[in-house]
Amino acid sequence: MSNNLFDLLTAKQKDIVQFVFNKLETAGYEAYIVGGAVRDLLLGHSIKDIDLTTNATPDEIKEVFKDYPIINNNGEKHGTVTVRYNEENIEITTYRIDGEYKDNRHPESVEFTKDIVKDLARRDFTINAMAYNSGDTVIDPFGGLKDLKEGIVRAVGDPKERFKEDALRILRGLRFACKYNFHIENGTMYAMFFQEDLLDSISAERIHDEIIRIFDYETVGDLMQGFMPGAIIYHIIPEFKYLNKQLFKLVTDHYVDNFIGICSYLTPEQTEAILTRLKFSTKDTKLIKVLSREVRKVNLDDSDSVGALGHRLVDTYGYSNKDAEWLVRKLLEIQDAFVFIDAINRYYFNSTEVINLVFESGCYSLNQLAVDGNDMIALGYKGKQIRTALEMTLIEVYSGILKNNKEDLIKFASDQTTRYNVEHTS
Repeated sequence: MSNNLFDLLTAKQKDIVQFVFNKLETAGYEAYIVGGAVRDLLLGHSIKDIDLTTNATPDEIKEVFKDYPIINNNGEKHGTVTVRYNEENIEITTYRIDGEYKDNRHPESVEFTKDIVKDLARRDFTINAMAYNSGDTVIDPFGGLKDLKEGIVRAVGDPKERFKEDALRILRGLRFACKYNFHIENGTMYAMFFQEDLLDSISAERIHDEIIRIFDYETVGDLMQGFMPGAIIYHIIPEFKYLNKQLFKLVTDHYVDNFIGICSYLTPEQTEAILTRLKFSTKDTKLIKVLSREVRKVNLDDSDSVGALGHRLVDTYGYSNKDAEWLVRKLLEIQDAFVFIDAINRYYFNSTEVINLVFESGCYSLNQLAVDGNDMIALGYKGKQIRTALEMTLIEVYSGILKNNKEDLIKFASDQTTRYNVEHTS
């Protein structure tokens, strides 16, 4: 981690921060860089956006910067004043305490405070609840520095309350885990998993924005191997539920490529449902639908096959020759990324050996499992999570990983709850 975070700012960013800090501190107020910018600077990363906060009220901020243009917008009622300086709009926000959340997304009101710790207490994760001032001091009341060093995503305070306040934080937590290859702290993961239904109240557009960012990282494959993180993604995209888990281990580093590759293992109807439900853009929808149909049809080592693909892209799908060439090259990248999983998937789902394994197990539906909903309730699962736990257990059985006997299945399901500190009810 960097010692002096200012050294990691660009010349333009330094100028902006020093301008704001000097003006506010000279007037007798506090000023901090806060949130994700502090997190990334501590990790030694460059940053795009800087969040600035102060104990000055909006009216006091405007008085301090009265010689500079103030941009009028709706942010002021939430404590944010926008100052125009050096051809940049700079947002400066008063320390605040959030009021009651009624829609699992936005506070009904905000209350200004003079205490930076109270402002940090309303934030989502400890690694985002730090502040940095001109004295090269990091304010860290919730152990964010330690979690950052140890690679942990941990909710600030009571994780259940943090996710009730804003359910989108559930996906943000998964995103941070992918972005930094961090582990999600047990209690935080438990609260995310058992409150995944809160995501149903979030708009499809916001869900889309977080999902595509999660699938932008190669580490999404590692995330999807986890019982509870995987279940959260399956809650949003149930079409992915019965795909071979290894498919998510070999994703590329761009979400469109990932969805093209993954959707090539789904039916066109399933792909259409995902893209519609998650409000993908018209451009991305067309690209994913077209290439997910074509990626497993074409032999890119065969000139006749490539020529036929080019013909379809131009005449059937309406792409230009230049775009068709780019798309063929894109397919080559995706085929390279998924060549191994393609072989694995064929083995799992088409080979005689595995077909025999599935049917010899005598278990390929929930009602044939040696455990049932009552067993999951006894282990601490609740509501819709009971069925999710049973379905995940079924996958282990018909994949040949577990034998369909009650003792083994109870141990598997119990191991998952114990891992996340779920309290047994019996």
